[in-house]
Amino acid sequence: MHDSILEGVSNMVVFGDDNVDLGRSFLENDGIYPDPKIYYYGRFTNGLTWAEKLANDKGISMISYGFGMLILFFSFNPIPFTF
Repeated sequence: MHDSILEGVSNMVVFGDDNVDLGRSFLENDGIYPDPKIYYYGRFTNGLTWAEKLANDKGISMISYGFGMLILFFSFNPIPFTF
């Protein structure tokens, strides 16, 4: 990505599913899923997410509202969920 695109950007907010989940779904289900023995710190990845890598590379702070299995969660369990 060209540095000029992010010039002047100091904060990044991301929304999404397991691609940007930093462990929120893991915490919400009492550490049951995803299995922390298999996945990186209760995330659905084997390392940092793309958003974390971008923020780290560009030296900007990031807030993630990602929640793994978000569509599946709302489809089968329509309980109101607030962040």
